[in-house]
Amino acid sequence: MPRVSIDPQGLLVGGRRCWIVGAALEYSLLDPRLWSRSLSLLRQTGFNTVRTSVPWSLHERRRAKPDFEGSLDLRAFVELAIEQGLWVIVRLGPVVGGTFSGGGLPAWLSEIDGLRLREPQDEFLRLVSRWFDTVLSQLKGL
Repeated sequence: MPRVSIDPQGLLVGGRRCWIVGAALEYSLLDPRLWSRSLSLLRQTGFNTVRTSVPWSLHERRRAKPDFEGSLDLRAFVELAIEQGLWVIVRLGPVVGGTFSGGGLPAWLSEIDGLRLREPQDEFLRLVSRWFDTVLSQLKGL
């Protein structure tokens, strides 16, 4: 992987100045059969980057039961983007925006007694850290 750095004029990748020209594409909301074509169209349109959200609420509908299959196969989506010559920005969250119910936070969080969402509380931060580790294990080596 090339070295990535930032200077006052912008982004450098492998020592070369680069500009991010990106578009959002939510893999988890698309049929996986459409991923390759959608990414190809982004590339052909002149984009060099795809930004995608990783909604915790969809990947872990049940506590401690992560799902990365089918339309939730983050690794397969990122691999396709790389094959198309695109950079990928992964919006990990835990909150990933209004496109997803609850901003992408799983509903089961509200069932934990005393848990305050979106606050620097030890239990919430522990669960978020576990979620981050789960997602990063899917992207390892990419």
